[in-house]
Amino acid sequence: DENRKKASDMVVKLKDKLTETQFRRLWMYEAEGKTLAQIAEHDGVAILSVYESIESAKKKILRNFRKHPKKQPPKRR
Repeated sequence: DENRKKASDMVVKLKDKLTETQFRRLWMYEAEGKTLAQIAEHDGVAILSVYESIESAKKKILRNFRKHPKKQPPKRR
């Protein structure tokens, strides 16, 4: 299926931009619906560490997408 292929390609590209820990924590939080506390308990770290890791991952993703903005159609006069 074309949509599944596109989604898979996007995940691979995102994974290349993040550390293994950032990707795993972001995945657990966004895809699996885990709480920060659950992820912190799983990793044996403080909740703040998980929060900072996820926020850093989100910033990296935003920076990556801003480098490739969608082309806007020309404005009408």
